[in-house]
Amino acid sequence: MPESAPMPRGATGDTIEAASPTREAYRLPDDALVCRGGTCTAERFRQGAGVTLDETGKLWNVSVNSAPGKTLAELTGTIPNKQIGVTTVGEVRAAGGQVLTKPTMRNPDHCILKGLTPEEAYSLFTPTVRNPHRDISG
Repeated sequence: MPESAPMPRGATGDTIEAASPTREAYRLPDDALVCRGGTCTAERFRQGAGVTLDETGKLWNVSVNSAPGKTLAELTGTIPNKQIGVTTVGEVRAAGGQVLTKPTMRNPDHCILKGLTPEEAYSLFTPTVRNPHRDISG
């Protein structure tokens, strides 16, 4: 969002909250890739930094990258892991989850995944693939 543009209602910092009436403008298309660094096991999803589980065992606040029309190579530049899990926004939605945009100063493609069990997330993000921005041999 340009610095001169007024912040939409519900905006906080550089993100738009899910309750905002302008949220639909930031909705990711079903075919947008979603990637997460690491082995993407159920346990790794469960133990992610800042991740919580709700009373039904669903994940909240899982850090992922996604953006409309971007390739895997474009989405993984900020991911330090040698391997990544990849799915699409549509597959996350079909499983009952959500991917919400939450850009940061260092990562404009940062998003939050929520609403899946760790096991559901594991099944969507595996098998993992080589991160095109990291050398696996070293």
